[in-house]
Order: sequence, then structure tokens, then C-alpha cells
Amino acid sequence: ADEDEELARAIKESLRSSSNSKQIRSWSTSIGSSSTIDCDVCNKALSPGMNYCNPEFWNQRFCYNHFSDGTPVCCGCVRLKRSDLEYFDLGDGRTICGDCYSTSIKCTQQIEPLLNNVLQFFKEKGMEIQEQVPVFLVTRMEMSRHTSQGTSLGHVHPNATIFGLTHVTSSSLRGRQVILEEKDYEVTGCKATIMVLYGLPMCMTGGVLAHEMMHAWLGIQGIRRLEPKIAEGICQVMGHEWLDWFESKDPQGSYSSIEEAQYARNLKKAYKHLVEVDSSRAYGDGFRDAKHSVAKYGLRNVINHIRRYRTLPN
Repeated sequence: ADEDEELARAIKESLRSSSNSKQIRSWSTSIGSSSTIDCDVCNKALSPGMNYCNPEFWNQRFCYNHFSDGTPVCCGCVRLKRSDLEYFDLGDGRTICGDCYSTSIKCTQQIEPLLNNVLQFFKEKGMEIQEQVPVFLVTRMEMSRHTSQGTSLGHVHPNATIFGLTHVTSSSLRGRQVILEEKDYEVTGCKATIMVLYGLPMCMTGGVLAHEMMHAWLGIQGIRRLEPKIAEGICQVMGHEWLDWFESKDPQGSYSSIEEAQYARNLKKAYKHLVEVDSSRAYGDGFRDAKHSVAKYGLRNVINHIRRYRTLPN
């Protein structure tokens, strides 16, 4: 459907699903007969009775048709570009706003503190990972080499050896273009290797990393070949829970100002919302089913049930 294609173009880098018309409807509202509202993108007045989009986290109001007219969309916060917002070209088909770029993880070396944070999260859940799990930041093109879903934000390679993995080693700005340096790497002797899309804001990168680390944990535990809805659902729950855990552990310390910390909180809410309303069977329905089971029975009991029966508790 045209609506699904428009939505996929707008948020494809922030969702694994490419057909989430529920997200557009959750943003869509109608102008009252006595209201006067200007579009934040084109600055034109929106007519009474006209539908427009109003993402609740950013107080940004814009014409519905900007989803399909080529207006740049940030791959992090999913805001459409206003004239007063600076956007950067990540070089692989994605653009990112200045706010998201300021906290983005831009190369493999930068992800180590976040990786240690995610490993601590798993340890506190009683799921300590002692095996080495290398993590690499890669471009969208490199991600598509390793998975059939070219818009994936992350991927776990289960093989012990990966030849010719190309990862981002550094990045710099030339005007509004992000210039990358990449290096080939050969991975050997590891039970799992994680790839995460480079250039995402820190809280999104952490959520994706927690999701993929759960895939790695399941594989290390010998829990393999699960139905996608079960595997992706419980991994989505871990990524979702990490976002809350991270904020509780470091509500502001990782940011240089109160404004930046508030922006990160809004971004976390927006990213959680995208996970919660995802309409795909594996990631959306799977998340909601797994979230319900974890709330009712507890994470440990749910994982033990998956280990034994390869499904969620009834």
C-alpha cells in the first residue's frame, strides 16, 4: 500500500518493520475549525479540517505529505527537517539531525564503554556473559552483506570465523557530509559476533546492542532455532528494558547539559514507542507477547520456559 511505503521511507532506519501504518495513525490528528497551525517543515498554514502529524515527543507539527515528498528524516529521532535544523549525510542513504549526531556512536572504538554498560546490565539480570563477543560498527551497505534485511539496525553472526568484515574505524565531517574510514577485519574463535549500524544516537545504539546481545546470549546457552516471533520478541524486551535501566543508572551524567539530557529522555521515549507500536509479527507481536509473559512470570522463568519448551508460557 502507498501508505505503508511512505511510512517505511520515513522511519525505515528506526524500525525493523517496513510496514507500520499504525505509527502514522498514532501521529495523525485533525485541525479544529477555529485553530491556526503552521507546518514546522514548510511553514505553510494548515487548513481547518486538514490531517497533520504531531509526534508527541517532539512537539513537531507537519503536513502529512512531507513523508513522501523527499523531506529529509533523521534516522535517530525520526524528526523531519525544519529550516532551522542542521542535518548530516551519513553516506549510506541515511541522514541525521545535529542533536542526534552529537551523541551518536560513530566508530567501533567508541562503542566499548556502551558495550561494558550492556554487559553489566546482563550481569545484574543474572545472565553474565563471560565469552568474548566482538562488536563492530558497520555501514548500511556492510550490514546488508550479512543479512537479507538491509535496513536492520543490528545483526549477530553465529559463525566462529568471519572473513572480510569491514567496520568503521573513524569518521569526520566535511561540511555536512560524514567521511568514513573503514578497515577489513577477520574474526576467529568467537561464539558470536555483533554488528551494529554506525551513526545512531547513544541510547538507540545501546538498545540495539542489548537486543543483539540477547541473541548472542541465547546462542551461547545453546538455545537456537527458535521461531522468529519468540526469539525477536524476547530480544526486543531486553533492548526495551535496557533503555529504562540505563536512564536509572545514569540519568544525566553522560550528557554535557540539562537540555541534552532531556533530549535523550525524549529520544528514549520515542524509540520505546516505535518498538511498542511495531506492527510486524516477529518484532511487534513478539515483543508484546514476551513483555506480557515477563511481567506475569518474571524474566528468569520465561527464559527457562523458552529453553525447555521453545515457546512462551501460556
